[in-house]
Amino acid sequence: MLLVEAHLEESGGVRVTHELARRLPGEGLPARLFVLQRTAPGQPVLVPDPSVEVVHGSSRPRQLRWALLPGLARLVREARRSDVVVSGSEIGYGFLAAWAAARLARRPFAVVVQSQLAQALHEWVPRRLHGVTRWVHARSDLALCVSAGLVPPVVAAGLPEARTAVVPVGVDVELVRAAALRPASGAVSAALASGPFVVAAGRLSEAKGFDVLLRAWAAARELSEAVRPLTLLLLGEGAEREHLEGLVHQLGLAGSVQLPGFSTDLQAALA
Repeated sequence: MLLVEAHLEESGGVRVTHELARRLPGEGLPARLFVLQRTAPGQPVLVPDPSVEVVHGSSRPRQLRWALLPGLARLVREARRSDVVVSGSEIGYGFLAAWAAARLARRPFAVVVQSQLAQALHEWVPRRLHGVTRWVHARSDLALCVSAGLVPPVVAAGLPEARTAVVPVGVDVELVRAAALRPASGAVSAALASGPFVVAAGRLSEAKGFDVLLRAWAAARELSEAVRPLTLLLLGEGAEREHLEGLVHQLGLAGSVQLPGFSTDLQAALA
């Protein structure tokens, strides 16, 4: 199996793909991870486990317009060495390139759907690519949706429901327990030391609804004295940061909300 991601910038979706590449060989299914574009310095990057075989589409960070064609050529070669090509995302150049490589290599193509398709297109994909993204979905051999609610939008894009399957994301309980025992560091450690808190985590994007959470937090502080001593800790980074920071000040929450950014210490914070 060849699993494909556009990049290794930290996100829940990339982590799911990486975990598949790490665990499938132990189940008797050889898997490799193909990464179309190297991430520029300064961005939070997932560091693959040493056991994961990673193939890069380019030897160094390059703009997508320079990395896409050489990366696609190498992706086709890797696809020919595989029995099936699987895109770890339902959108983006990695998804489109994975489908093209699978077709050129005459291999089955599957996609892991981790977000509501229409919303993901609206938030992350240039309008000029909406049509081709839906067109490719309609011609996929299989869509693996992580929840039943993600099936209807894929079917609406034209894929027969018979070519969909619901496969929830699993939880490695022992791994979570081990992560919870590790002490937090940096800004998260400082935030945790400031007193009792409530944790929310995820990419700071419109789809996550952190604006709704902030308004609810403001209302809870108004209604309950028990909430007022608590701090709301939002762990994550994304395009909505500026908007959310503005909302914090607008709602008068400057002393009760912290946004320390992306952190790998989520389980320690939750513990």
